[in-house]
Amino acid sequence: MKKIGFIESNQFPIEASNFGDLAFSTQLFFESIPDEYLDVSLESFRWHPGSKTIPVILSQDFLNLYNFGFALSQGLPQLSEETVKAISFNLEIARTENYVAEVVGFSQRYSSVIVPAEFMHYANTKFGTHKAENHSRIILQTEEADNPELVKFIHDRNYSTQNEKIKWSKIKTIMNVVFASSGFIGIFILVLCVMILVLFLNLSIAKSASKLQLLSLLGYQTATLQKKFINGLFFSFLLIVLLALITTLFCKFYLAVLLASFQISISKVISWQILVILIVLLMAIYYLFWIKSKKIIQHYIA
Repeated sequence: MKKIGFIESNQFPIEASNFGDLAFSTQLFFESIPDEYLDVSLESFRWHPGSKTIPVILSQDFLNLYNFGFALSQGLPQLSEETVKAISFNLEIARTENYVAEVVGFSQRYSSVIVPAEFMHYANTKFGTHKAENHSRIILQTEEADNPELVKFIHDRNYSTQNEKIKWSKIKTIMNVVFASSGFIGIFILVLCVMILVLFLNLSIAKSASKLQLLSLLGYQTATLQKKFINGLFFSFLLIVLLALITTLFCKFYLAVLLASFQISISKVISWQILVILIVLLMAIYYLFWIKSKKIIQHYIA
């Protein structure tokens, strides 16, 4: 478990109403969720004491239920997100104070009516029952939502969860296994590539054996002769690695954007740990080339 967040509910009655073509009057509930767990822009999602306008985030499911269920059955117009954001409605809090609510976003993660935590704390303190604060819902941020121990813990205590989120987590776990397998295949190909390059280095030095003997007699050091063979070969290998790295970066960015439409979040960039491992591998390969070329050259000039 990485983080835990508490969802705070209203402890006072709320009545929402509107007039005109979309007239309605209904009892309502509010919840506040820590900003770090919200999946919408928070630029307009702020409230301070004294303000009579409350920004609200609605569940995307509410809008879908209205558009494709209630509106069609009642002959009412369907509404887009922008249309709903342009509509404000009145709120009567605890039958004592009136506010105006404005929709500033739609959440695909939570099925709730979300208000800023600042307003919830203020209203519960002023209008609430002043009982000990009990949270009926919490948010868990974990590495694996389908972890057997976590699933057993939830099941043993008869807790309810959003199973849809766990389903996507299972898909994400399968994808991680696929990516890990691809990584092992990539390492295997890398080892084969290095072996082929070492073989090519060996053949190149063997073809130039007579020239190496002559240059050695003229006073050239073994290190100088090594550089003639290694630098060009390693530069070509480094160029191929950089091209592969750039291609991987573009593919991962595209995959992250594609999966975001399915509510699956992965990083759009390559982690710094991978880059560190890559640098270490390149240094190790260069050192390998250096040692092998030194042995081979000394063999021919001895």
